[in-house]
Amino acid sequence: MSVGTGIFFSALFLGIVALYIATKDRWSWKKLLLWPSVALLTLGAATGGGFYVYHTWQDRPKVQQEFWGVRLRASMADLKFAKGAPTKQLDADTWIYDAGPTDRGFYVVRFKNGKVRFVMYDGRSFYAPTVQGINGYSSAEQITEKFGAPSYVSRSKDKLKRTLSYDAFNVAFSVERNEIRALGIYDASEGPLKFSDEAQ
Repeated sequence: MSVGTGIFFSALFLGIVALYIATKDRWSWKKLLLWPSVALLTLGAATGGGFYVYHTWQDRPKVQQEFWGVRLRASMADLKFAKGAPTKQLDADTWIYDAGPTDRGFYVVRFKNGKVRFVMYDGRSFYAPTVQGINGYSSAEQITEKFGAPSYVSRSKDKLKRTLSYDAFNVAFSVERNEIRALGIYDASEGPLKFSDEAQ
């Protein structure tokens, strides 16, 4: 604080003290201070409540149609135009894209009848994407806390992995050892995601 600023605040404080001394018998200082204090508290409470409601509204689960810049039901041509040729193809309907030079994860895009059926990110990385606030470092409990009970749970044959599908939001998560291994979106109109060797 500079000397000038110190002098200004000192003069302001002394002026308020002098005003109080000169008017304490004529003015009701309690009322003068009470109403602005009540108004400030009310304004603060209303602002805080507004921020809370807005944050809660923004944080609610939503139907997701796009992930990694790829929309559900996009054509193969649209995907190739947006993302280029895949890094590799597991088969005609399953394309793999490396996530990037600093990210060891990869994206899996599966087609059905020539349209995008699901887009999933597989891997654990600092650079991994999020799905509505859920990332690779979230737990299965945090998924349930956010989205509720899954509409379908697919269990791998060895029972070590589970895929949680949420038809109401088009989102899915693969979990192993209570850690997320893959996350993304799927076309719920085609049914939930299931392991090819699903446990019966």
